[in-house]
Amino acid sequence: MVNVSSSEEDARFWLDRLGQGLLDRQPRYDYLESYVIGEFALPSGDPRYVKALRELQQKAKTNYISLVTSSPVERMQVQGFRFGNDADTPADEDANAIWQYNNMDLNSEIAHMTAATFSRSYIMVSPPKPGQKYPLITVEDPRCTIVEHDPADMNLIRAGLKMWNDDVLGYAIAVVYLPDSIHYFRGSANSTFKNIDFDILKFRVLTPGSWEYMGAENNPLGEVPIVPMNWRPGLHGTSASEAEEGFYIQDRINAEILNRMIISRAQAYKQRWAKGITLPVDDQGHVKPPFDPGADILWAVEDEEAQFGEFKEADITQILKAVRDDVGDLAAITKTPPHYLLGEIVNASGDALKAAETGLVSKTKARMKTAGWSWEKVIKLAFGWLGDTTKQNEVLAETIWADPESRSRAELADAILKETQMGLPAEMAFERLGLSPAQIQRAMQLKRQEEMRQAMLMAAQTSMRPQNPQSTSNGRVPTQGDRPRGPATQNTVG
Repeated sequence: MVNVSSSEEDARFWLDRLGQGLLDRQPRYDYLESYVIGEFALPSGDPRYVKALRELQQKAKTNYISLVTSSPVERMQVQGFRFGNDADTPADEDANAIWQYNNMDLNSEIAHMTAATFSRSYIMVSPPKPGQKYPLITVEDPRCTIVEHDPADMNLIRAGLKMWNDDVLGYAIAVVYLPDSIHYFRGSANSTFKNIDFDILKFRVLTPGSWEYMGAENNPLGEVPIVPMNWRPGLHGTSASEAEEGFYIQDRINAEILNRMIISRAQAYKQRWAKGITLPVDDQGHVKPPFDPGADILWAVEDEEAQFGEFKEADITQILKAVRDDVGDLAAITKTPPHYLLGEIVNASGDALKAAETGLVSKTKARMKTAGWSWEKVIKLAFGWLGDTTKQNEVLAETIWADPESRSRAELADAILKETQMGLPAEMAFERLGLSPAQIQRAMQLKRQEEMRQAMLMAAQTSMRPQNPQSTSNGRVPTQGDRPRGPATQNTVG
């Protein structure tokens, strides 16, 4: 460790402050995650049935929230990054190399799904490991990571904190990140430490001296190397998850499904009744069922006054309709295409399906804007670790996304052809086709090779063509009649 400007006292201040903030967020994170993974509260009902039919409560949970959450995430694919204000500028090759080195095609989807679930995720940018060329980019669990924004400028981060339990080292680790320094703490390990254990975190944050200070090192970036990805950002650093406004509707759906299952178990089939008969008993005096129902069984009684009948079965049509209505409400509020949730596509035209997905596409584009800011910041910090201050401080940076809208290949090709005829550059055309930067580079290389081959072929054909005969002095092209004649020949008689 080396001397740094921020002191141990400063680091402990931020450890306590951010640790308390992390503690305060844990119940909300657990609540948001429970709906996405389907571990929400069991639906309640008539206690006379719920007590006896506990099994039905588990079966009544139908997780629509997970599908709503993943719908925009699966359409968000980062293709590359561009620096500068020229729209014709190709994707930055160095940025693509950093992205591929860190397997971000996979990890970016994890970051998006984490943010959609917990309302935020974090991305850490660390210096290159010894012997490695590129910086390290990691997706961080928001239950273990937190930052504080500058209230005067929400784009600036004052400090960051990451905490985890390292069962190999046998210690709980806390790292405080400041713009000029990085500080390390450790505490005793705990076997029940899962993400952030409430009791352990409370003890360590609220008890002075519960963390042992291990030292610090300089932060050459000049800024905190943790980038928040707030999924639906609001004022003062707040954020919302993808589907939390649909949680109450999900509860209604589960309750109605439970009612349907209880009715199906108890009243969906016709119930028989009988009167005026003597009930048989066993050797212990217990009443036995008087009849054994079956397709080939005849019921007979000796009492002439005996009567038989049956109750009408319960109609669950209205409950099924109520569930469909609730699912429709969930689709409308969360801008999820109804056919995603209902699974019903009957004679739907392409235009009708496209119109149904309009809300999802617009919502996905909004998520791409907020996530794009985070990825641009991540790439800038990566260049900062490489010493490239020009790109680190570049204002005009852009995340290149794949088109989130579903299009047929014929429709897309037709649109691109018309745009290229109007002057759209080839690289932008390939980008709109959804090709990655590496694929675009390969396509441009093959295109240049094909153009060169065509030029060489045309040159060869031109050289093999016969030359035009010279014209006469009056400018007229000579004909066969203009050819000079040889000396006249004489005929001899033999």
